[in-house]
Amino acid sequence: MNTLLEFIVMLSRWSNSHLNQITLAIVAVLLVLFGSILGKYLKHLIGNMNIVLRVTIIAICYLLVFGLIINYLPSLLRNLFNQLNYYSLFPILLLVTILLGMIADRR
Repeated sequence: MNTLLEFIVMLSRWSNSHLNQITLAIVAVLLVLFGSILGKYLKHLIGNMNIVLRVTIIAICYLLVFGLIINYLPSLLRNLFNQLNYYSLFPILLLVTILLGMIADRR
């Protein structure tokens, strides 16, 4: 049991040193999985407008929304994961990875 806990702590320390890249990857996967839903909703909202206005609004919204998500959500996730101790960081990251994989498989 002690060896397993040491292994988890070792993996958590490694994960903690790469938390910037891990959280950015999680956000990127979330955007790939759920970005189309946002796009469909936005297109539904502005579907009746002129083509020039519609394309401009879609471009601005994508730039703003996805830009804000890419810039701020990884740091929020990193702060959340930094609150965890070394016994729980890697198992929770593994659980998040498995859940994202299950969601991706269903889509």
